[in-house]
Amino acid sequence: MILISHRGNINGKLSNKENAPYYVNEALELGYNVEIDFYWDNGNMVMTEEYHKRRGSCCGNRCKHCPFSPKYIKMNKQLKEY
Repeated sequence: MILISHRGNINGKLSNKENAPYYVNEALELGYNVEIDFYWDNGNMVMTEEYHKRRGSCCGNRCKHCPFSPKYIKMNKQLKEY
């Protein structure tokens, strides 16, 4: 069985801790696979590719991990092919 923790939560939603590195690490240490929505890079919030896929369409903000093709077209729902 694979245990999955979304944003580090393993016992219900704790919004004040979600995506915090220590909280995610606790879930990893307990053997969970952890899905995260964003990380911080030089003070900028960077949304993950998985977050964008769950969102369902491009926001048009030139995101680093934009999974849509063509990129950066607001409301585009076509995922790029790998």
